[in-house]
Amino acid sequence: MSHKNFHNSRPTTLYIFGWLQNINSDAESKLIDAYIRRGGYNFLVFDWSDYNVDFYSTVKTRVPWVGRVAGRAFLKLFNKGLNDQTFHCVGHSFGAQACGFMGREILASSRGRFKLGRITGLDPANWITHPIIYENPLMPSDASFVDTIQTDGFFIGSRTPFGHVTFLPNNADVQPGCPPFRNDNFYNYVSSFCSHINANRYWTESLNPNGANLYSAFKCSSWRDYKNGYCSKNPINYMGLNASADIPGVFYLELKTSKVFNHDKQFSDTLSAIGRFILHGRLLENF
Repeated sequence: MSHKNFHNSRPTTLYIFGWLQNINSDAESKLIDAYIRRGGYNFLVFDWSDYNVDFYSTVKTRVPWVGRVAGRAFLKLFNKGLNDQTFHCVGHSFGAQACGFMGREILASSRGRFKLGRITGLDPANWITHPIIYENPLMPSDASFVDTIQTDGFFIGSRTPFGHVTFLPNNADVQPGCPPFRNDNFYNYVSSFCSHINANRYWTESLNPNGANLYSAFKCSSWRDYKNGYCSKNPINYMGLNASADIPGVFYLELKTSKVFNHDKQFSDTLSAIGRFILHGRLLENF
């Protein structure tokens, strides 16, 4: 809070990335740049890249610890006057779940004096996969407002609502510009993460000057009802930064694009992460 670029009058946003990612990963760097261009925020990144490069199941067991460490650190700042109600934790994948543990830690340790203003989960990682961790995933009670953008309900993510407002673009199925899941070779397997990463892309686009109301979504009971036009007169909410806590529920929208995402950067990011994995000796330690 003593840094010259930190202004206590501004809202504070903390971003927590997910498995294998770091601040130089393609989607993360674009998100960070969008916040910097937008301005008006104390924007921070929780860098846990020394702990998120390992087998998926191993990293999953570290997520509650990451959230609690972040929670204890920011609780000290809240005690020094940082506004908890203008604090926003944005997390992707495991980072979204870490935001939940962070909010829970702050609420418990402060005995209810502090509660995060908002948590946004960008395709929160599916919490019921192996290994089973007997702690709750991201929940509405973790912040005053919890919203999620769920884009990959068939692979890494989930269609299960985690918050007050849940956005399911394309029913959390294959996203526009992304390939369906394939594991016939390593490149295609890595490319299958495209839909999972699209949650980051949508969030980043909503940060742009013309992106506030870019993604309008209809409250609906099912994708089938949405596709059949039964929800066209239902309440609308806007997926992204401008999502409203005043209109809770599950919201659907159909997105289309002629753009096909180039997966070469995503592939090189993954290879870089594997290189760090081997360099740190973790691969050998697990055999």
